[in-house]
Amino acid sequence: MESACDELVGEDLPDEEWAISGHSYVESPTFYSVSPDLSTLDWQIVEEFEGGTLVGTATVRAEVSVDGYASKSDAYLETGEIVILDGDYNDHSSWVATTVSADLEFNLTLTPDAESVENVEYIGITLVQD
Repeated sequence: MESACDELVGEDLPDEEWAISGHSYVESPTFYSVSPDLSTLDWQIVEEFEGGTLVGTATVRAEVSVDGYASKSDAYLETGEIVILDGDYNDHSSWVATTVSADLEFNLTLTPDAESVENVEYIGITLVQD
């Protein structure tokens, strides 16, 4: 699961998922870092196909840092919520990041008898209010 989380770094985060975080002013959000808490890993088998291949889902709680761009005024008005990585990214924007607690959900494909994982696919993120 750690490697699946590592593969998210640099990937775009859909704007509609990020807008619900209260940080909708951050444009072009991407995963900057993802630190899963493996003790929270929860998975279940959803379906078994002929031949024994198993399909399931997994959820893990993670500390997720997201970077993106914000207007300079938005970036400097936010206190404590975001970190300014480059306040002068261009004439109008700052490069910013913020860290949130979130549940990440994945689809899994397992070999027969769940001996190993063949494929892991990111499905989505649900922000956790602390």
